[in-house]
Parts: sequence; structure tokens; C-alpha cells
Amino acid sequence: MKNNEKVFKLIGKGVDKNLALLICWESLNVEEKNDLVFKEYQWLWEKVPLVSPEKTEIWNLLKKKANNFEDYRWIWINTPKSGSEKSEAWALLKKKAESLKEYRWLWDKVSPDDDEKIEVWTLLKKRVLKLLSG
Repeated sequence: MKNNEKVFKLIGKGVDKNLALLICWESLNVEEKNDLVFKEYQWLWEKVPLVSPEKTEIWNLLKKKANNFEDYRWIWINTPKSGSEKSEAWALLKKKAESLKEYRWLWDKVSPDDDEKIEVWTLLKKRVLKLLSG
């Protein structure tokens, strides 16, 4: 981020790096945005207003930076239920679940009132039966 003059200037004046990134989001070029790491996108996603021009772009880059079940779990947990991204976060999380422990986590965390509970139950049973047959 050293190349972005506005961000660098804010950091020099004592502004937190992540806050400087969010404030100067529009001045960042594609390469600078792609150079950010998942942890920085976590902060940006938590802080970006629900209705803002930056929200969609930060959402897309956050997903792009996620690498494993833990990253996608964080995304699902930290995506507002009222947000349009919640169902997409759920779909991404399910795709990343591989181990029995991960499926069990899904089962434990999904509310019995959610439609997702039935889906997780089916996935969990399938995973356990696969263990029995293998």
C-alpha cells in the first residue's frame, strides 16, 4: 500500500491502516486492492456500511481472498442475515466443508428454525454414512 499516496499520508498522520484503506477506497487501483490480504478484507467487510458503493466490491474481493473452511466460516458468520450475500456465503461454506468436524460445526451452528438445518442434516448424514461404508 506504500504506493497509494492518500493512504500513506493518512497512516503518517496516525490513522489506522485499515481505516485509511476504507476512506481512500475509491483512490485504490485494482492492483492495490488485489494486494490486500484476507485479514484486511475481514476488517473492511465488518466496517463497510451496508448501503455503500464499496460494499459489493469488498464482498467480491473478500470471497476471492478466502482460502479454506475457516475463512468461509468467518464470512458466513459475519454476513448480516438481512444482506443479500447471506445465501451466497452459505453456498460457499457448504462447498468448503470436507471433514466430519466441519460438517458437525455446520450442524451445531445452524438454527433449527432455518431452512439450512434440513440441508445440513442431509449433508451430515451423507458424510457419516460415507465413513461407515469406507
